[in-house]
Amino acid sequence: MAMILTATERENAHHRCTLNRCANPNAAGWKVAHIINVGLASSIALEQMPEARLREHFVRLMSPGNMFVVPSRYAGLGELPEFCDELQKVLRR
Repeated sequence: MAMILTATERENAHHRCTLNRCANPNAAGWKVAHIINVGLASSIALEQMPEARLREHFVRLMSPGNMFVVPSRYAGLGELPEFCDELQKVLRR
């Protein structure tokens, strides 16, 4: 997945659709946010991080069940823990 492919990446890629050519929620006036925080927040170098932790992070980051959209003008709501906590309560019902 890339915004732009380098010449080497383009040569070796099986799929060549870059994100700038895909439907973009931001361009349509929406902000994608995550219900459960997806930040790694670690001082450990990525190369030293346990694979299991990276896998868990990837699942949280890419899982559609952990995403929601808000209108761009209210994008800050998606960053508020209180808003995400309430959203989790609603989704559990």
